[in-house]
Amino acid sequence: MERRLVPGGRREDKPLDVDAAKSKLQEALKALDALLATVPDSVLERSRRVLEVARAKERAAEQEAEPAPAPVVEEAEAAAAPSGPPAEAPSVAAVDAAVVDEAVSAPAAAAAASP
Repeated sequence: MERRLVPGGRREDKPLDVDAAKSKLQEALKALDALLATVPDSVLERSRRVLEVARAKERAAEQEAEPAPAPVVEEAEAAAAPSGPPAEAPSVAAVDAAVVDEAVSAPAAAAAASP
């Protein structure tokens, strides 16, 4: 089977025009900024909060996957440390649920408070 190149689609050996590439990139960024300006602020804020929650979940999953190195405790610190069982930390699921609840309820509360 014969392969054909698309006219103008072949690779040429001429150097890359850096200024032209920067100009095209700037045009694309301006177009994205203009598109982003059409999105309501409430939608952007909610999207930011959802992204924060997703990043927090990703960090938590990474921390669970990699065991943390054992902390080095000096003898004086060990002697001054309170004895007894350590306080129980909230679970990742509880923290995630609280962050999601806050992300969802904050825009609704702000909308209800505005005249």
